Amino acid sequence: MSHLFFRVYGILPMETALLALVALVVGFFCGCTSIGGILLIPGIVLFSHLGIHEAMATSLFSFAIMAMLGTYLHGRKGSIRVREALAISLGALASGFVGAFANAAFSAQALNLVLAILILFAGISTLKSGQRPLCDVTGTSQRAQFFILLSLGLLVGFMSGLTGIGGPVLSVPFMIAMGFAPIVAVAVAQPLQLVAGISGSIVFMANGSVDYLLAAWITALELAGFYFGLRLAYSMNAKTLKVCISVLCIATSLYLFVR
Repeated sequence: MSHLFFRVYGILPMETALLALVALVVGFFCGCTSIGGILLIPGIVLFSHLGIHEAMATSLFSFAIMAMLGTYLHGRKGSIRVREALAISLGALASGFVGAFANAAFSAQALNLVLAILILFAGISTLKSGQRPLCDVTGTSQRAQFFILLSLGLLVGFMSGLTGIGGPVLSVPFMIAMGFAPIVAVAVAQPLQLVAGISGSIVFMANGSVDYLLAAWITALELAGFYFGLRLAYSMNAKTLKVCISVLCIATSLYLFVR
């Protein structure tokens, strides 16, 4: 049966094993920090028969499903603040399609450079913030916080649509730099990713770009990794989690610089 699968599906057992490992690692980092999904797209391209466009579509589809689990688990632990999640998700929903429309006007190199600079800035700012955030907005009024997070959502949604990279890679470090607890930033990123994932997946599904067979077993492995990553996130103290997020952001930006 496995040989038939490999022959029909067009990938070798070793490639399948490597892609499975990538899916587990991506799920783990997404559960622990909400960041790390950027690794899945090149993994799919390298270790399957899919091209970049199908890889992006299949990856986003799997992230939408993973975000459903993340939203449920973080919500059950009481870490998702409804007002913050609503503000940033609304902003991303409003600007995501604008970014996707603007995508055609920029070269891939220019998009990678802009995103890499933003993520690098966010990662270094989070790492340097220590016990004091770069710009603490948590002491402002609820209305001010709502509009600040709405603006952040607009930026995150636009950049997500512009580059095809998930929103948490920007929202998490910037929320930490604004004074929000790391676990809150990680939790709020889940409904944000859910909104972005579903909206983008609808378009990809309509275009027939999603490989459902590949998405099924990749998502299963991502969910397993996600569960253990989330458990680790809640066992770490805020300082350790902040450092992990900062290092992952800096590594992600370096990857984008050389891609």
